Amino acid sequence: MPATLISFLGLVPKGGNYRKTTYVLDAHVFTTPFLGVGLAEALDVEAIRILGTTGSMWDVLADSLGATRDEATWVELADAVKGNRVDPALIARVEAELNTHSRRRFELRLIPYGFEEGMQVDILQTLAEGLGRNDDTLYLDITHGLRHLPMLGLLSAFYLEAIGHAQIREIYYGAFDPESDACTPVVSLRGLLVVQEWIRALEQFEKDGDYGIFATLLEREGLAGKLLAEAAFLERIGNLSSAQQKLNSFWKATAAPASPAGRMFFPRLKKSLEWRTSAKRSEWERQLALQALRKSDYLRASIFAYESRISAQVERNGGDANNFQRDREQAERELEQETRDARIDFKSERNFYALKYLRNQMAHGVRANVDADNWLVRETAKFVAALASNQDKLNKWLASALN
Repeated sequence: MPATLISFLGLVPKGGNYRKTTYVLDAHVFTTPFLGVGLAEALDVEAIRILGTTGSMWDVLADSLGATRDEATWVELADAVKGNRVDPALIARVEAELNTHSRRRFELRLIPYGFEEGMQVDILQTLAEGLGRNDDTLYLDITHGLRHLPMLGLLSAFYLEAIGHAQIREIYYGAFDPESDACTPVVSLRGLLVVQEWIRALEQFEKDGDYGIFATLLEREGLAGKLLAEAAFLERIGNLSSAQQKLNSFWKATAAPASPAGRMFFPRLKKSLEWRTSAKRSEWERQLALQALRKSDYLRASIFAYESRISAQVERNGGDANNFQRDREQAERELEQETRDARIDFKSERNFYALKYLRNQMAHGVRANVDADNWLVRETAKFVAALASNQDKLNKWLASALN
């Protein structure tokens, strides 16, 4: 798959050049004033994209790479750098000369200084231009450049992964110490990518409650992510007993995640799945209803609230909450009878008919019978229809019904 290294080019430092530095990356040792150039060789990438401003040291870069055969172009470039007025046409000429005698492709790109929001977006777009295909492999070098550019580079890496699923293999930084004569280590900042993956998964989980999104991350951490994915599927289809069994197996078998990022996020995931620790099905359903309600998933919230009420009745009867044909149907009839006998206000969150009508309306998209001859049925149906059309009231009513 094609591999591209993205690097930045800074302003001319005091003394007129970066110091030639000997870098170490795994088994590779190389000496260069520009880490990106040495990395491109060590990683054997197909292309190196270098981004710099109108005042970056393009002339020094061109000279170090041997792109000075056209002396007139180099002199013009040096003057333009000095005057902070390098333009795209000039950079294109330098790029063309570089690529006439290089076995890898150079892509020189001008970017704004990026002090304003619009310019920062321009930098992201320039960095990502033409990249982001599924088979792209990207490396990012954030050693050189203006101090805020590495942050934009990192955002660009996340952007590329989000829009095109390009694989960001590594983020590198040359940890140069001017006081040391030792070789400079090239440090991997891949941990930042791992943190971003966990953040993205956590955001999706917070949105829809599907913890199966963590399966691949957990597998990479050496944990039984497949069990978690299976549990998530079973929960999503309402098979809570089997989901709980899978979750319990996952937590019994699991060790600590391998990465620091995994260990940081793991407790948050565990806390979100605490519903599994209850011995009662009614509490599983109640907790899942509350989670759905927090995510504004009113369909799942109403379904789990309804099922929790039935499970609680079965448990009070000493029956089997998983027996649908006998115990659950009987419990449903009892709840309906209790609601009638106690003459519970049809607007009350304790009214089982109101909860049932709401569940039906959410699940089937069919409004309850607001034209019924029976006054109580008709008024309850009207109440439920009004409730389902007002998010604030629906939220409050369901929250009360689940307390």
